[in-house]
Amino acid sequence: MKVPSKRYTLKYFKSLGYTVEHEQPEGTWDSWALHGQDLPLDGRKFATRLLLWAEWMAFAAERIHEDTMGSAISRIWDAADDEQRKELKKEIVEWQRGMPSPRIKALLRRSTRGSTDRLPRNWKAQLRRILAKGSTYNPLWLQLSHMTDGSHPSSS
Repeated sequence: MKVPSKRYTLKYFKSLGYTVEHEQPEGTWDSWALHGQDLPLDGRKFATRLLLWAEWMAFAAERIHEDTMGSAISRIWDAADDEQRKELKKEIVEWQRGMPSPRIKALLRRSTRGSTDRLPRNWKAQLRRILAKGSTYNPLWLQLSHMTDGSHPSSS
């Protein structure tokens, strides 16, 4: 991975609403910190710019994976009738037990799988869209819980 420049790093994170602290005391590694109220990784410190970007990309991969899977499952759920929802609930429960159905496996194959090796080319734009959801963003486990416990807005 080629680490983005100091200038680009500052510009990028500021564009997302972060305040970035960068220090490089003489004779030591540089230090980076992100601050942004209600933003992910708020208050986190990183020993180097490389570690900042590695952590950020891992975070991005996980959030994009969750968003991809959550959106795909929600589309199936919203288009399903009562019987199909019961079947999907069973598939979700089995997946949570480590036994994904062929349909869930197909969705997983198309997702990033939470891996930085599988980030799409437009990962920064996707992450920006996800972050714009702010407090309305629900992690995948919570979305799935709502579907299986009957608290999903369109549950029967």
